[in-house]
Amino acid sequence: MQGPFRTPESLAAALLRGPVTPERIRRLLWHAKKGTRTEFRQTLSAIADQKVRDQVEAASNLVTFRG
Repeated sequence: MQGPFRTPESLAAALLRGPVTPERIRRLLWHAKKGTRTEFRQTLSAIADQKVRDQVEAASNLVTFRG
């Protein structure tokens, strides 16, 4: 991954530090799409709350990953 989030786990932790809103999910996806689909799957697995994980996964359906 690139930018301030060196690992998928750190990206997931950043999302969970505050309230999970659609805007924060879009920001997570903005950072995640710089990486690979595999890294995104690792990010999803680092999100412990199933409800939040489902929201992020649903929002990712239209995202194209660069890596």
